[in-house]
Amino acid sequence: MTDYLTADDLIEINAAVLGGTAAVRDAGLVSSSAMRPATLAFGVEAYTTLEEKAAALLHSVICNYAFVDGNKRTAWTATRVMLALAGRRPALTDDEAFDLVVRIATSCSEIEVKEIATALRVAGRL
Repeated sequence: MTDYLTADDLIEINAAVLGGTAAVRDAGLVSSSAMRPATLAFGVEAYTTLEEKAAALLHSVICNYAFVDGNKRTAWTATRVMLALAGRRPALTDDEAFDLVVRIATSCSEIEVKEIATALRVAGRL
């Protein structure tokens, strides 16, 4: 079973990456981002693997632009938290993580969740 982050979790993460107070631009988009990894399509999970669920979260937080500031930092931190809750972690260097996040931010409408999931290279247990 996957542990999903809530909208409140994302807001807390945003506050943490900004150093104190969250900067929510659109609470509905925060909620949408939090719910996307658990999406069902006709009763079937849209994202079946942990990697895809984490990729959906990363993509949504970056591309929904729900926060005034810190969207990319919030997205990356939230993705790491989600994976850590499952005892996993992305096997990326800091430079690779930065490049992935920037690539998503500059190609929101083109990049696919499966491509992001592959790029995350989720490693084994913590």
